[in-house]
Amino acid sequence: MPVDAFAGVSDLFLKVEYQGDIARLTSAGHLLADDFYNGTPWCTGLKRFRRQVESGSLGITIVPWRDRSKVVLDDFALNTVGDNSAHLLKVTVLPEYQLTIP
Repeated sequence: MPVDAFAGVSDLFLKVEYQGDIARLTSAGHLLADDFYNGTPWCTGLKRFRRQVESGSLGITIVPWRDRSKVVLDDFALNTVGDNSAHLLKVTVLPEYQLTIP
């Protein structure tokens, strides 16, 4: 992402489409945020991680399923699960704009 990614926006949202047990957002080996798979994309605001975004030190890790028999998923999520491996399908950054009306 460019250094000036936050210029002109209120926030940036990271949308991660994946299959696996857990998705993790990290920086320099530290966990910033995570998500347990439920069949829908994971969206997280990046404004709170602005320093890491601007330094270019973000990483995404998808953890494969360990033992799916111990995980309860609804029918929708079950239909999206493939094998036990981890898959990063798509990553999108969505801007959020703010408008102030006097």
